[in-house]
Amino acid sequence: MSLIHVTDVEIALDQGGDGLFLGNLDLPVAGTRIEAHAVDVQGWVLGRRSRVSGVLLFSDGKFVRRVPVDIRRPDLAIAFPEIARSATSGFQTSVTFLGAARETSLTVYADLEDGKPVHIATVHARRVWRETSYAADAVLVSVVIPCYAQAHFLAEAIESVIAQTYPHFEVVVVDDGSPDNAAEVARRYPGVRVVHQPNLGLAAARNTGIRSTIGDFLVFLDADDRLLPNALATGLEFFEDNPHCGFAAGRCEVIHADGTVAANSRQPERVEPDLYAAQLKNEFVWSCATVMYRRSVFEFARGFETSVSPASDYDLYLRVIRDHPVGSHNEVVAQYRKHGASMGRQREANLASTRAVLRAQRAYVRKYPQYRAAYAAAHAAWLEYYGLPLVDEIRTAAHQRQWRDAARKVRALLRYYPAGVKRLLGAD
Repeated sequence: MSLIHVTDVEIALDQGGDGLFLGNLDLPVAGTRIEAHAVDVQGWVLGRRSRVSGVLLFSDGKFVRRVPVDIRRPDLAIAFPEIARSATSGFQTSVTFLGAARETSLTVYADLEDGKPVHIATVHARRVWRETSYAADAVLVSVVIPCYAQAHFLAEAIESVIAQTYPHFEVVVVDDGSPDNAAEVARRYPGVRVVHQPNLGLAAARNTGIRSTIGDFLVFLDADDRLLPNALATGLEFFEDNPHCGFAAGRCEVIHADGTVAANSRQPERVEPDLYAAQLKNEFVWSCATVMYRRSVFEFARGFETSVSPASDYDLYLRVIRDHPVGSHNEVVAQYRKHGASMGRQREANLASTRAVLRAQRAYVRKYPQYRAAYAAAHAAWLEYYGLPLVDEIRTAAHQRQWRDAARKVRALLRYYPAGVKRLLGAD
């Protein structure tokens, strides 16, 4: 992993002009090394002829945030009793350094109520690498976060990437025509890039993320899920030992809407030696965030198939496993959030797309008879998984006299899961 090395802190020499009396940066200190992406920034500022209303922070020339000047500083009240508000002249915050750049800077300005901002200090920093077997090549991992109507979870997803023990990554949020403030949330984090597109669906958003990133490895994190701190490091360590693999998969655990871990929800360790058979039955990859892809895979696998969205991830796993060596490290690296919006969303679309994915695998299964039993079990299990809740939704819609909704769902049941009609009629 890398450290943030503060190479220099320049305190402005012309602070006496423009109404600013004095200011200083206490943290960070030149020469220190910080084992995190977030760097604590602390200091103080006093106004001579004009009140200081806040402190402005710019990271590599880009505005980061405005920080209030309201921290108690009794030492300054004693030193400068003639200056108003000297007792509350301190400020503190933390700034996240993201992105692939090795060199970075943070500039601090005093925001005067009746004048232009005045430069207080500039912090210069550099990433320096610990001695690890993969650090010498500075391997970049691209984390793609598609977002549609999930802005209320997006901050947790981004912060779970910031907390990674492996620091050399880029984060790209794909705003899939989101009707909420997804882009605004993403821009709170310096170094996070936002790519906009009209609402084209999850598969198309992930493909946009592939085209918009440059990392040698990719991770796709849904906006309502989270990575655990070891996710990127574990994936890279696996690839180091298995350079022939197209993707590396870990395990996940389920969390509730409020972020708490669900009881007994950890994905079981894998025992199926044949990963294609295991994936047919959904016993290999549960959550897309548990998978790290080698970018070269997408030169052959053509990305996520938009025609089978929202089951495009299931389709991609099967295609890659079928045509490339893949592997499992069995470490828990992600948290998959189950909540009302995700669990009840697009039952008909899920039923149709999953069936289409399985149908696309039939020719391959015919060539290899050892997969027929797994295919049959997967077909029955997936249809029940999406079909049975659809039966309950039809009954609810009929009870509430929502006849149009009920009729649409019945048509889906007849087309994709005829056995569900017997359940609906109470014949099972």
